[in-house]
Amino acid sequence: MDTANITILGIGGAGCRILRQISNTPGTENLRLLAFDSDTESLAESGLPKENCIIAGMNLRSGRGCGGNETLGRSAAAVERPHLARILEGTKLLLVIGGLGGGMCTGGLPVILGVSRHLHITTMLMLSLPFAMEGYGRRKQADERICSDLLPLADCVIALPNDLLFSTLPAETPLAHALELADQEMARTAIALSAILLAGNIFSADISNFSSMLKPHALCSIGVGVASASDPNAVEKALEKMMLSPLLGGPAELQKADAVAFTIIGGSKLSLGDAKAALDLASAQLDKSAERKILLGAGTSSEWDDILQITALSVHYTNKPVAAPVSPSAVARRRNSERKAAPEAEGSFVQQTLELDTVEKGIMDKTTPEFFNGEDLDIPTFKRRGMIIDPGK
Repeated sequence: MDTANITILGIGGAGCRILRQISNTPGTENLRLLAFDSDTESLAESGLPKENCIIAGMNLRSGRGCGGNETLGRSAAAVERPHLARILEGTKLLLVIGGLGGGMCTGGLPVILGVSRHLHITTMLMLSLPFAMEGYGRRKQADERICSDLLPLADCVIALPNDLLFSTLPAETPLAHALELADQEMARTAIALSAILLAGNIFSADISNFSSMLKPHALCSIGVGVASASDPNAVEKALEKMMLSPLLGGPAELQKADAVAFTIIGGSKLSLGDAKAALDLASAQLDKSAERKILLGAGTSSEWDDILQITALSVHYTNKPVAAPVSPSAVARRRNSERKAAPEAEGSFVQQTLELDTVEKGIMDKTTPEFFNGEDLDIPTFKRRGMIIDPGK
């Protein structure tokens, strides 16, 4: 597969750190890695060549970071919109990695999503969320940002709470080492996602099938299980670790999924029969449902000679028709008209339904949305507020 087909873009300080871990991992030569930040020191930390680093808003920030200010992050990203469009041209799948909580990532993500949507690129977000100790308000803001600003534009959002990333580490783990291990976990998860499509020399998940599996918009979780290939029970151990992965949410979460993608990667000795048996065993963890979509992929690489990895991507659809909020006065008028039209037969009762119309944004449909207090400002005010315009007839 052409490297331009799959791009991993790290945004902000956390995204750049994770890119360094990804670039140092064997078997990632078929991925195109890009770093995007206003902070030149952060870009240097990614370890990527200069041509793979995009400095956001150099004239605005002079190479400095955004200091946790998402407004500065959005402004810095917005001026790079034409550059992003050029460099992402031809990409089929875009995986954006970063940490929510303010600054470049929080402010710049809507800009990146606007560009990828205009280019019709299937886009996945993998984002770490603030620690619980950072305060309920900070975490709540990140959750609201995902629901209001990101889910409407991204095909898939994988939200990884920092508390979950650190849950498997001993309490005495030095902080610097813990942060490095968390970055490694994010990097391994990103590589596992890419492997669903890249692991194709046995059989692969087609990128168009994968894209359609993610649509409509989805919230996803992912489990990764790794075992030594020399272990006679490698498949069972890898599968057990995958099912118990804290990032997957447990077997119950997998059972509730609307779609699941399984992939297995091993060394050159992994045969078609072994791969099929492993994927059959993984699929057997799900109850039989005709409505659930299942996608399978398997492949080998010389870098994985002593490693067997099984990955599950659990997909939960979240799309609902985008409807304009209806004002209380509009609801009252509609109820009055329904009462007049309702059958007058004594003792009869008809449950009335509220008709909500899907809002079309017209020429603003593929632009970067502007949100304020949870409202999309590209939707005319009278539609957002459910106002009824008297045509004067």
